[in-house]
Amino acid sequence: MEPTKIKAWLAHPRNRDIVLAVSLVLAAVLVWSIFYAPSHGRDQTETAATPAPASAGTDQEAQLAQILGQIEGVGAVEVMISTPAASMGNDAEIAGVVVVAEGAQDLAVRLDILQAVRTALDVMADQVDIFPMQSVQGES
Repeated sequence: MEPTKIKAWLAHPRNRDIVLAVSLVLAAVLVWSIFYAPSHGRDQTETAATPAPASAGTDQEAQLAQILGQIEGVGAVEVMISTPAASMGNDAEIAGVVVVAEGAQDLAVRLDILQAVRTALDVMADQVDIFPMQSVQGES
């Protein structure tokens, strides 16, 4: 199609609405695939995940929480790393990571946290859940 024909076609309001709708659907699919789609190459069977024993994960959790707390906007942060029940120990496979942070209500901060956790623990985005920290009564 020639550029002038494309411009003429897009000049019609109905065609612009179609292009906008298709763009929004593509954007939604992209966001879904990044955050919610099951990863390829991973075993998709359900395994019971339990928090690691108090001594096994606390060093790794504390180190990750310390690093995350240094990211701009994160604030106070708590981390829990869970492993499948069958593989408890220091070299255990990671089933999931939960991060609770003061700044997690900000989407940009959540994305920074997600990227840092994925890099630090070599996990997929669908293994990481990030939540805003509950505000303490009396704070404004």
